Amino acid sequence: MKRPSVASDLAECERRFRYRFVDRSLLKKALTHSSYSAAHIDSNERLEFLGDATLGLAVTNMLYRMFPNLSEGQLSSVKGSVVSRKTCARVAKRLELARFLFVGKGIEAITDVILANATEAAIGAIFLDGGYEEARLFVEENFREEIDAFFRTRPTTDVPLDAKTNSFADFDGNFKARLQTRLHRERPGVIATYVLLDEKGPPHRRSFKIATKIEDRVFQAAWGASKKATEQRAAENALAELDGQSPPNPDGE
Repeated sequence: MKRPSVASDLAECERRFRYRFVDRSLLKKALTHSSYSAAHIDSNERLEFLGDATLGLAVTNMLYRMFPNLSEGQLSSVKGSVVSRKTCARVAKRLELARFLFVGKGIEAITDVILANATEAAIGAIFLDGGYEEARLFVEENFREEIDAFFRTRPTTDVPLDAKTNSFADFDGNFKARLQTRLHRERPGVIATYVLLDEKGPPHRRSFKIATKIEDRVFQAAWGASKKATEQRAAENALAELDGQSPPNPDGE
């Protein structure tokens, strides 16, 4: 497949990536399907291998920071969806990657598999050219929308994943995860924290007073017999107050 202007195509692709390559040959290789290259070593397959690992690390990093209250199993479930071939193909379509690909004459249509592989290869090329930080920025810019979409398409979007069933379910008492998932939708990047205000009682029967803090706002505190349980009660208070309701767990003072 002859291209009218490789240099101009690559420059336009860089603009869509919002990344300028030091070594533009890496970009060209990332866009080269095996059907176009004389040898597999000259295609994007090795870069795809590298990009797949880089994508996984970058998405894991992003999810770990965005959802501090989700368990390892829940994070794994979200990650599995976000780094899937279907997701990578959607990212490629938003970037209009098909118009920049180098494919052989035998390829009659650009499939989602080809697009997904090219997306991963592009991430690998950015990693080699600019390092992990540049690759991470590319992933966060282009895959964050997929994380948002993942939660928007769940039957109940303010409830986290059940790691046992790999589906969304109403976690009884898991108000911390519900609160953080809500914050992700409404205030991306904001994380709820829990402040220990007081504690009393003997060591074997200690009580704790904890409040949820979101940015500069401190919500109604709650008392409980353990820090973990009290944080859940404090998160439940915060959820109620965010909805304009009275907190269900008054601090008793």
